[in-house]
Amino acid sequence: MIQALWDYAKTDFASFIGDFSLITLVLGGLFFWLRAYFTNSFQKKLESHKGLVNSELETHKGAVNSKIEEVKHNQQKVFKEFDLYTTKMHEVYPELYKKMEYAYGEVLNLRGVILAPDLRRFNQEEFDEHLDDLQNLSKTEIASLSSKFSNNKEEAIQELHQKMEWVRYHKANIHLAEANNFFIVNELYLTDEASNASREVLKLLRNYHNDLNPNYNGDRDVVSDRRDKRDKLPGVKDSFREILKKDLKRSFTV
Repeated sequence: MIQALWDYAKTDFASFIGDFSLITLVLGGLFFWLRAYFTNSFQKKLESHKGLVNSELETHKGAVNSKIEEVKHNQQKVFKEFDLYTTKMHEVYPELYKKMEYAYGEVLNLRGVILAPDLRRFNQEEFDEHLDDLQNLSKTEIASLSSKFSNNKEEAIQELHQKMEWVRYHKANIHLAEANNFFIVNELYLTDEASNASREVLKLLRNYHNDLNPNYNGDRDVVSDRRDKRDKLPGVKDSFREILKKDLKRSFTV
């Protein structure tokens, strides 16, 4: 076939050149058409792919933004809850310490020095006025003591001292119960260390208070045991106070 083309070119060179130019033009046009076709097809596929990628990116971006907002919301919630907890903590700690101090003072004062007038020097009128000033005696008790004073002064004074001892004992018990109840209701706002220290103080105070029951005054074993408890109380209370102070200071630095 090549030989035939060569012969054709030699015999009719002008026609050969014309036909060759036409073929070249057709092939060139075909080449440019094919290139345009494939380029256009590629562009369409590329745009389609870009659209798919952009769609996936937007979906992923939306999911990320949603997650970020969720994290922000949870973070704000945690900060708010912590702020409320800290505020409540700064309310509970001072009040707990105050109630503990009241209970501690009332219990220890059961064996402290009591300042009272010398009733042996009182006459009947002064004794009656003294009874009227006492807030923890019933009218029946006051009348009974007044009548007894007129007949047997020493017996009336001794009975009054015993009654007032019970009054102080029950008053200390009330303060101790108030401290214990406050601790139970607000224990959620205490650290574990503060909770344990509170329990230790309350337990030792309660045991010591029980030993101070006026009915046990003549029991030597009870007297010896309560002396040991009294010696431990200051150290336990001081430890309790230091733990509360440490917790409060720590809350300011968080």
